Amino acid sequence: MDMHRYLNATGRQILYSCSWPFYEKLTQKMPDYNNIAKYCNMWRNSMDIEDSWNSILWIVDDFANNQDAHAEAAGPGHFNDPDMLVIGGSGLNVAQSEAQFGLWAILAAPLLMGNDLRKVKSEFRDVLLNVEVIAVDQDPLGKMGKRIFKDSWHGVDGWLRELSNQEFAILYFNRNPRGKKLFKTSLKKMSLPSNHTYDLRDLFLKKHFGHFKVEEEFQVTLPANGVKMFKASSCSLPNNYKHDGL
Repeated sequence: MDMHRYLNATGRQILYSCSWPFYEKLTQKMPDYNNIAKYCNMWRNSMDIEDSWNSILWIVDDFANNQDAHAEAAGPGHFNDPDMLVIGGSGLNVAQSEAQFGLWAILAAPLLMGNDLRKVKSEFRDVLLNVEVIAVDQDPLGKMGKRIFKDSWHGVDGWLRELSNQEFAILYFNRNPRGKKLFKTSLKKMSLPSNHTYDLRDLFLKKHFGHFKVEEEFQVTLPANGVKMFKASSCSLPNNYKHDGL
């Protein structure tokens, strides 16, 4: 616990990353993340990531299973670290890369690249340079998002992160490895405040998706092992406005 004092005493801006909280988990001791947040700017919570889709799934599920403890400790200046981005390596396709990037943004995770920048293909570079998803990750409210539902029948998970300015980031995650999934849902299923109409912007396509009341159903097309990610902004529309719900 002394290291943070020595670093602060230098008078320089230094990011203090701690790995030992995960080592406590290996000894069957649950880390006190709220106490850790007093000393560390970021800390590791799970196994080292590998350049593989199975590794990402393991980390995402580990975070979801422990999300209450993780989310309570996260905030501006102190964040959970699910390990580096492996986008641009050899283990992920583009849809899986968008999934990791979007999920890490929902988790308010540090976006540290673990690739060879000289060899990153343009389609993966486009994922890594998506400023709208980066803006979600770096939202000043600093809250970590949570998995709101796990639809085992359809193989789709729903994640929500509260943002500043009364906005939300919404992510639908298709766990199915083969084929696109047409998924019917509503903002009510995401537990958004009722009696509101929301403008949804698709953050990977970078365009408007539609206006929806919380209870209105709509459909999203999810690529295999991919995501659909939106920013939801509350809006006021005329009473006779035709909404985009089903």
